[in-house]
Amino acid sequence: MMDITAGYDREEFIDFLRDRFLPDDFETAATDVNIDKKNALITIATRLGVCASMDLSVYEFRRTYTRNPRVILSREAFSILERYDKTASDALAVFYNEDR
Repeated sequence: MMDITAGYDREEFIDFLRDRFLPDDFETAATDVNIDKKNALITIATRLGVCASMDLSVYEFRRTYTRNPRVILSREAFSILERYDKTASDALAVFYNEDR
């Protein structure tokens, strides 16, 4: 069982997706995404995998700033997805603070 109150753990998140959340065709393949880091709240973006039957890509976004600027983070994430992932129609994203 994944404890969402604990610090983020990539392997635990992937195990949760694979074992309890997504269909059996979920395939993991961590791929770093090149982003423009100048004045960005998202410092690292990684595509964790894809689920072909759902036409879904799964992403992990590492962010700075401890407050919760959801609108800005959403805009940055959508911008990254628009530039990087033109194949999947949907995305599932997890955001975490770099100090956790």
